[in-house]
Amino acid sequence: MIRGLPQPEWLSTDQALKLLQTLEAGLTIADLVSYCTELKLFVVYVRLRMVQGIISDDQTEVYGLGTYAVSNPEDLFYGSNSVTLHMHGDVFDAPDPQALKLRNVDWEYTTQKDKLRILFKRSELVQLLSTPSAADLSVPVMAPPPATHLIVISKLLELLRAGARLHTQTDIAKAVEEEFPHIQGLGETSLRTLFAAANEARKNVPARPTGAGPKIRLD
Repeated sequence: MIRGLPQPEWLSTDQALKLLQTLEAGLTIADLVSYCTELKLFVVYVRLRMVQGIISDDQTEVYGLGTYAVSNPEDLFYGSNSVTLHMHGDVFDAPDPQALKLRNVDWEYTTQKDKLRILFKRSELVQLLSTPSAADLSVPVMAPPPATHLIVISKLLELLRAGARLHTQTDIAKAVEEEFPHIQGLGETSLRTLFAAANEARKNVPARPTGAGPKIRLD
C-alpha cells in the first residue's frame, strides 16, 4: 500500500486476517471465524445491493441497500450454503433508493452464502488490537445484553410480582407487545424466537458438578 494514502475502512476476510496476524502470527481463517462467532470480539458485516427481505415482526417486505451488521454470524460461516441473515438498520419500503426509508428495523434476508460479500471494519479490529487484553484473544469481551432483552426481563419480573397467570409463551409475548407496540424487536414473532433460543440455551447448560468448584462460564 502506498504510504500517505488513507487505509480502507472495510476489509475482506483475507485482509482482516492479515491485520490480526500482526498481533499473533499463525492465526487462521478458523480462528477469525471463532473470534466473531463464539467470542464476539468484533462484528461481521455484509454489503447488499437492493435485496428483498422481510421485517422480523410482521413479515412486511422491505429492501436493503448498503452495509449491515449480521447478528447471527455463526449461521453465516457454518451449515449449508443457504442462510437467513438477521440484521438491524435502515431499509426501504420499495426497491428504489428514493423510496420511503424505514429507520432502525430488525429484518431478515435469505440468500446463498456464495453470493454475499463479507466485510469487517478496520477500526473495530484496530481497537481490539490496542486493548490491554489483546495479547490473549481467547479472553472474551463481554458485551451488554441488548436493550430489548433487558426490557423483556423487566416485564417478566413485573408479571411475577403481580401474580399474573400467563400460562403460555404466546400469552407473555402478547403482554410485552401490548405494552411496547412501538419498539422494534418486541413484536410477538421476535419474542417467540427469543423464548425458543432461551429454552434451547437452558437445555444445553452443562450438568451441575458434584462437590465444590469454580463456576462455569457459558460465554
